[in-house]
Amino acid sequence: MNLYSSVDVICRSCLTSGPEGSARAFVQAPPLSIVLCSDRLTAAEIPEVIVHELTHVYDIASKKLDFAACDDLAYSEVRAARDAECTTLARNGSAVLSACKRAGGTARNAEMRAASAAAGGTGGGGLPPPLFSRAGAERAARRVCDSAYRNCAAEKAKFATTILHPDGGECVKRVFEKAYGDYEPEREGSPEKSK
Repeated sequence: MNLYSSVDVICRSCLTSGPEGSARAFVQAPPLSIVLCSDRLTAAEIPEVIVHELTHVYDIASKKLDFAACDDLAYSEVRAARDAECTTLARNGSAVLSACKRAGGTARNAEMRAASAAAGGTGGGGLPPPLFSRAGAERAARRVCDSAYRNCAAEKAKFATTILHPDGGECVKRVFEKAYGDYEPEREGSPEKSK
C-alpha cells in the first residue's frame, strides 16, 4: 500500500512560533496533509497556496524528497515558488509583470523605430534609427522576464527554506538551476511541453 495514496486538507489556526510561526500553510506527514492557516489566509490567497503546497506534496510522494534535508526542501521550495507565488505576482501586476511589460514595450519601440528608419532615416515623427532589431528586443524582453521570475523564485525559496534550515540560502544556491528547470510532472505551457 502506498503511504501517500491520499492527501487531507486541514484548515485551522496555526501556531505563532516555530515552523508554523510565519507560514500561511504547510505540509505535514504522516498522514500526508496540507494545513491551511485559517487565521492568516484570505480567500484570494487560497489558490496560490494550494498550488504551492501541492508542489510539496508531489515532491514528497513522487520524488521522495525529505524536507529534513536542506537541499531537498530548497529544491521543492524553488519549484513551489516558481509555480505559485511568482506566477501569481505576474498575474496581479507586480514588479515582475511590470518588468515584462516594459521589456515588451521596448520590442514595440524597436519595431516603430525600424519602420521609421525604413521610411527614410529619422522618418515621420523624428524617431532615430533603432538601437536593435525587433528580434533583439524580444530576446532582451525574454531575458528581463526570465531574470525577474528566477529572482522571485530564488528569494521566496531562500526565505522559506531558512525557516527550517539556517543555511537555507546556501542550499537554494546549490539546487537552484536543477530545481528551477524541473517542471515534473509536465503540464501544458511548461518549457518541456513546448519543445
